[in-house]
Amino acid sequence: ITIWFLSKFGKRPMHFFGFWGTIMLIVGFGFQQLNAKSIEASYALWNKASESVLKKCGFSFKTYLPQGFLKNGKWVEENLVDLTVQKWAENSEQVQTMDAKKPTPML
Repeated sequence: ITIWFLSKFGKRPMHFFGFWGTIMLIVGFGFQQLNAKSIEASYALWNKASESVLKKCGFSFKTYLPQGFLKNGKWVEENLVDLTVQKWAENSEQVQTMDAKKPTPML
């Protein structure tokens, strides 16, 4: 762990990875180990944080679900999104290219 990383994210750097890191770990496992062709996820329309994370991970809108799940006896609207193995591979290559361009921190 670099000094920069610790100074930026403090004593609990795992908070930086959070939900995004967890999704990328699961997605990578699905495509690399399980040979999935696509992965679907859904989020409640009011959950903007989940929507943002899924978009950042490369998921694209697939369809609207007016009756996504029941909560307190009422239906919650959801959006269904998906990520194909091709798009995931493209995103992974872009991230590797971006990482390769980052300067190495001087210690």
